[in-house]
Amino acid sequence: MTGLGRTCALGATLAFAFLMNASTGHAQDGAQRQAAARAYDQGTAAFLAEDFAGAARWFETADRLAPAAPAIRQAIRSHRRAGNDPRAATLALKLLDTYPNDEASAQTAREVLGELAQRYFRVDVECEGCAITLDGTVAIHRSFFLEPDTEHEVVASFETGEVSRTVSGSAARRQRLALRAPPPIVSELPADPEETQETRAVTGPTTVAPSPTPQTSRGTPRALFFTALALTVAAGGFTIWSGIDVLNQNEVYEDTANMGNLTLARELLDQGQSAELRTNIAIGATGAFAIATFVLAFTTDWGGDDDAVAEDTAARRVRARPSLFASRDQVSLSISGRF
Repeated sequence: MTGLGRTCALGATLAFAFLMNASTGHAQDGAQRQAAARAYDQGTAAFLAEDFAGAARWFETADRLAPAAPAIRQAIRSHRRAGNDPRAATLALKLLDTYPNDEASAQTAREVLGELAQRYFRVDVECEGCAITLDGTVAIHRSFFLEPDTEHEVVASFETGEVSRTVSGSAARRQRLALRAPPPIVSELPADPEETQETRAVTGPTTVAPSPTPQTSRGTPRALFFTALALTVAAGGFTIWSGIDVLNQNEVYEDTANMGNLTLARELLDQGQSAELRTNIAIGATGAFAIATFVLAFTTDWGGDDDAVAEDTAARRVRARPSLFASRDQVSLSISGRF
């Protein structure tokens, strides 16, 4: 396969992964809105029955399925009645940041924060393109309140890896936590030292000095390797996002199943299985990119001229054929050909 063919194959696989996500998302929107409405109704019923902890979970489930200010306001009220003030204060921060122009939401949030902010330890996480987990659970907001004088673990997941911090502080204290993505790991290979040279002697009093033969490129273009590396990083980021989305959907499903709403739980289970299949396909695509990048690392001419490399690659016609198979249970990849 030529360099252009490799690039097209890698790009096609990445495009397929994103198209799978887009088509699945459109199919789920309507079902998620309906599920959110039913979750909100379940929360209202639980609140009227004075099951405030259960009501809070239902209202948060409704907001995760279809974000809405009324669901957050009701979740705050339920957490206050259940005695879970740190969670209520955190939701007040989320409500104020998400709906700053909604008068009812702003008033509710300011009242709750005015009463509770001085009782707990506040952490504000600043990171770009990250997903945050707090003590092993997906955080509901990037600013949150914690019980004072207790250690908590904050983990930020980026495309290039994870960054973990342990935080602790006293009541009324506020800590800013700026987290940066770790640098990507790029393997550096030394330039190929191999050179060919031919020396010939002429009989007689004079001798002709050694004359180097024209150097022949022995690898694929460097630009192709870096293109494959960039696609690998992009596919890895998509896979991380998809995995986190599966965890979020699983949390909603478990909450729903524990509360006994089997009809809604079945709908959420079907959605979660579709998201899991999407993640498995993304894992397979990422693996294909990674292996292709690994192979290119050994076939790339790191010391030559890219134009010469391209001409020589076309002349030698390096051939490699990757094969990818993905299913719900396994992902397999094979590469065959000659270099």
